[in-house]
Amino acid sequence: MLQLQSCNPRNLPSLLRRYKGDEKRSAYGSGDSAWLDVEITRQKQNAKATPRQRWIRRQLRSEFHTLALKRLLSNREETLGKLRVWKTQEKCKREQREFIEVNNLWAAQRKFLFDRSHLPQEVPEKELIEQFWAGILEMNGQVNERDPDIQSWKNEVEALLGDLEPEKRLCLDEARFRKILKKAKSRSAPGPDDIVNFWWKVFPEAGHALRLMTEEMLNAAIPFPDWLVTGRTILIPKKGEAKDPGNYRPIACLNTQYKFATAVLADSLEAHVEANDLLPQEQRALRKGARGCVDCLAVDKMVITHARFKGLRTLSVGWIDFEKAYDRVPHKWVTSVLDTVRAPRWVRTIVGHLQPMWQTVMRVRSAKRTVRTRPILYKRGLFQEDALSPLLFCLAILPLSHTLKKLNGYKIRRSTVKGSICTWMT
Repeated sequence: MLQLQSCNPRNLPSLLRRYKGDEKRSAYGSGDSAWLDVEITRQKQNAKATPRQRWIRRQLRSEFHTLALKRLLSNREETLGKLRVWKTQEKCKREQREFIEVNNLWAAQRKFLFDRSHLPQEVPEKELIEQFWAGILEMNGQVNERDPDIQSWKNEVEALLGDLEPEKRLCLDEARFRKILKKAKSRSAPGPDDIVNFWWKVFPEAGHALRLMTEEMLNAAIPFPDWLVTGRTILIPKKGEAKDPGNYRPIACLNTQYKFATAVLADSLEAHVEANDLLPQEQRALRKGARGCVDCLAVDKMVITHARFKGLRTLSVGWIDFEKAYDRVPHKWVTSVLDTVRAPRWVRTIVGHLQPMWQTVMRVRSAKRTVRTRPILYKRGLFQEDALSPLLFCLAILPLSHTLKKLNGYKIRRSTVKGSICTWMT
């Protein structure tokens, strides 16, 4: 139900005003306060009106001058639309007021914006943080590409793609540039450059320069500078010992120019993957029109319900969880996967150039100080918090999906379908 807590009654119809003392009711709400729903339900059931329903009918007739079912349904949708518009307007006004309050607070008392009372009193030393994360990121990862399952997956992909010729050069026109830039959040946390996407959107000349620079860098006409590929990682404390660097959740903040370049890479790579149907149907992440976890939970619920209905007692569910999944993907394996799926040639070239350059500076704040580490190189793992890393990870685990598909999963037999349906998820 939409809450009408700070509403000005003059701006809403009489049915949306509060009534019955302190109770906040509306013409479309929940329970006995939903006048329109009460009358519509009564008419559909062709039930006799109670005293309260007769009173509601009088109120509705006074407001809408008719009690016809079609008109009531139309009025309900119109009322809902007005409520949605009003809610959006109130949200914008609230955000504007908060923005003004923060600006006034900044001018009046800046120290309140830097309150450290919620931060831990003690944090790990710089050397411990560097040792912990260097042990994860600065270790060269290895993959046994001679594994039979990997070779089987590569052979299947080769047969699927045939004589496909990959795209050799990027063409970033204005329409595609605006489409990708529009998806970027205007006020997301920036990287070391401290430039938010808002400025690229509102200044046309800056956006035009960003498009030309990105196109030249992705076509290898000019190299990526080191500062552009350097991120800033904020360590957020979790439950546990505050001095243990493993009890912190890393949140990466990357330069917006770099994130836009990787968004263009991801857009081209995703189009190639979808056009050639390289992701298995069971892979629900990164699919347009799919709800990811919701789809997987629905399948899981269906299997459990079916097993209970059939009286089965031997149903087992296995969950595969990767520890530091993104941080342990070998760079050589990413290159090998992109070669196998025949990604656009310029995509493979740029990813190969970027992987040795990835580095980040870890930072953690306490109530007394801020600890910063040296730049830590990514000798393995994926640079997170951009549009490219989730797609690269999904491609990297394709052999695992291929292997799971060979297993005998849960089978659902239907009278209208010959054979059986094997259901599994990744």
